[in-house]
Parts: sequence; C-alpha cells; structure tokens
Amino acid sequence: MMTTSAHATTINRPTPANSTGDHSQSHSDAELEFMAAIQEYKARSGRMFPTWSEVLEVLREIGYQKPLLVS
Repeated sequence: MMTTSAHATTINRPTPANSTGDHSQSHSDAELEFMAAIQEYKARSGRMFPTWSEVLEVLREIGYQKPLLVS
C-alpha cells in the first residue's frame, strides 16, 4: 500500500516474520569466522560482491570440506 501526501510518500513493505529490528543477535563462532573470512576476501580482492565460486573458495580456505557419503 502506498500513501501520498503533499510532503512525502510512504510505502508499507512487508517485513520478515523474524525481523525485530535488533541487529545485535549473537552469532556462532563458525558464523563469525565465515563473516570475517568473507570481509577479508572482499578487502583483499577489491570486490564488494563475491561470486558463488569465490564464496566456495573462501569456505575452502577456512577448512570446509564436503563430507563423504557413506553407503
């Protein structure tokens, strides 16, 4: 829904169900490690938005390996 007045236009957008506006949620150590590695990659490469291939490269750099399926 959009409301228009002489001074401003307001657009009411839906918010995610888990959105509280509080961005101070705690992250796991693994999440913090991944976020730091991505930030380091972005600074090192000069790219603000890494491709998925580059994200996979960062994951491998911090030790991620796909588990082998045991049949």
